[in-house]
Amino acid sequence: MKTTIYCFSGTGNSLKIARELAVAIGECEVLGIPGLMKSPAPGAETERVGFVTPVYFFGIPRMVRRFVEKIDLRKAKYIFAVATPGGRGDILRQFQELLEDKGQKLDAGFTVKMPGNYLSFYTASSAAEQNEVFAKASRKLEEVAAAIKSGQTTVEKSALLVRLIAGLVYGPWLKGLPKKGGRFYAEENCNGCGLCEKVCPSDNISLINGRPHWSDRCEECYACLNFCPLMAIQINKKTKGQGRYHQPDITVDDIIALKE
Repeated sequence: MKTTIYCFSGTGNSLKIARELAVAIGECEVLGIPGLMKSPAPGAETERVGFVTPVYFFGIPRMVRRFVEKIDLRKAKYIFAVATPGGRGDILRQFQELLEDKGQKLDAGFTVKMPGNYLSFYTASSAAEQNEVFAKASRKLEEVAAAIKSGQTTVEKSALLVRLIAGLVYGPWLKGLPKKGGRFYAEENCNGCGLCEKVCPSDNISLINGRPHWSDRCEECYACLNFCPLMAIQINKKTKGQGRYHQPDITVDDIIALKE
């Protein structure tokens, strides 16, 4: 059975997992959600469809939510989701609700933990810590691929406390997204290379007189922050000295390609 995986990824975790999963499943194509959002009527053409996405504030990234609401899934007979959180989340239950609203169902849902990139809350993990997480993720991915290939119907459930926290923080985070871009700024060492503009999945960044400016379409993916080659981009001074993180096997060009 042919498979299509729809992927959203800011700093590469989800794209890495999507690519590895595609190889393990076979006959699988990975498509970027940012690029498909530009289509007036995206539609799945394969019978097996998957979504691979990070977890933002215990839930589904806004662009992924809008894409699930927008895409035509009537040809899909098996739908799965793989979340790649740096911490925890209630994203699979949210996927179930979104699909039920479309008259569909989530047949399978899995969580594959990856290193976090939300550097306004914590510093980047060390290379040794990252490698340990990657090794565990690869082992979990083997189980996920086997379950999908066999058509297994199972959705991992989050703990009650996680669901409660998600209920408290996710909604306010979504409502506050239009203001999130205002937290970013470029320090004097910014050379105007424009890389931040290129990697932004929502085209929220524009260069004005050689300096990046953020609008109100921020997804809080932190691609601009983590891929800046000079570490010139900061968030309210919280990220100074916090290090940076992006999945080491994923390049800037890979992230840009998700928008095409």
